[in-house]
Amino acid sequence: MKFIKLDGRHTLYKRGYRYAYVFKDYKNHNRLLTEYQIAEIIRTAEGLNWFDHTSYGKAVGGRRRPYYIGFNKESTHTLVQLQM
Repeated sequence: MKFIKLDGRHTLYKRGYRYAYVFKDYKNHNRLLTEYQIAEIIRTAEGLNWFDHTSYGKAVGGRRRPYYIGFNKESTHTLVQLQM
């Protein structure tokens, strides 16, 4: 999981989001929170719908497509980090 600031290249930026978590590997089961749990925290914190703030990126070199979960407030990032 990686925390990034979105720019004009990202689909979620065009939808109005400024920050996102990016998940590139789906096989890492040692995380404290899964993608679904993080999306739940963000949805409840910012009052979003499920499909409004998620997106898949482009696959590079035959790898899996990265999964993006977008949000607007940087304080939401702090909330997710405190949940871990």
